[in-house]
Amino acid sequence: GIEGPACGYLGTIQPRKNLGLLVRSFLRAAGSNDWRLVIAGRLRPGQDTSFLGDDRRVVYVGALPDEEIPAFLGSLRCMASPSLYEGFGLPAGEAMACGALVVASDTAPVHDAIRHGDNGLLVDFFDGQALADRLSAVLADPAAFAPLRQRARRSVVEAFDLRRVCLPRQLALVDQLLQGRDPRELDPAAGDTPA
Repeated sequence: GIEGPACGYLGTIQPRKNLGLLVRSFLRAAGSNDWRLVIAGRLRPGQDTSFLGDDRRVVYVGALPDEEIPAFLGSLRCMASPSLYEGFGLPAGEAMACGALVVASDTAPVHDAIRHGDNGLLVDFFDGQALADRLSAVLADPAAFAPLRQRARRSVVEAFDLRRVCLPRQLALVDQLLQGRDPRELDPAAGDTPA
């Protein structure tokens, strides 16, 4: 397990994930505190790991088996995702579903799922000081962010529940296509579902 207050990262290890900024911002936030930054993800053979630095509080744990991810995310005070750009940000959604507070870049489509100050925290991906400030606040006073954690879980379940939301939308899309209709006409908010 993770000892002491920890922030984490889960995802691919690529330059676009901005992990160098995350490490620098975390160390600035941590100061002399014995906090941890736990980075989980797969490295490619020969990949540069200099962004990890040599501070013992930054821990690389490698790729996690799927069955360990919920416990990992649930043990964190926050999950950081300072990506320069993102597709959807599946690890952020997984973290929210596990009740973890997400501190992420204010990029599309991340800001469509995370509403700053409501169900997570957003930062400019170039602003290392803002990221450090947010990480410091969350790590120092997790109780102050408990309502955001609760709303994060609720919002991701309401928007992305497989059986209640995603599968009906997917089936409606397939139905639209089979009927030769433009799938952009589908309005899930109006209750459009497959016939």
